[in-house]
Amino acid sequence: NYFMIGGGLDGGKILGEFPEYLSDKDSQWIKRGIMIPTTPWESVWNGVANWMGVRGDDHLNYVLPNRANFDKCQMFTDEDLFK
Repeated sequence: NYFMIGGGLDGGKILGEFPEYLSDKDSQWIKRGIMIPTTPWESVWNGVANWMGVRGDDHLNYVLPNRANFDKCQMFTDEDLFK
């Protein structure tokens, strides 16, 4: 679970999936409020890297080596995160 703050962000929205239940009824629940995220950390950094000028799969996979382990559809772009 992540949040970003800053003046250039396109805020006020939830990216990824919000849990249906915030209790042990949810399949992502582990214990006592600990939940498995549905959105990889790399998805946020993919958008930040885009914003910083990193383009193309080869370059993005270089700066985010774990990125290749996830579906491209899960990756945010600079347009998803910034105005």
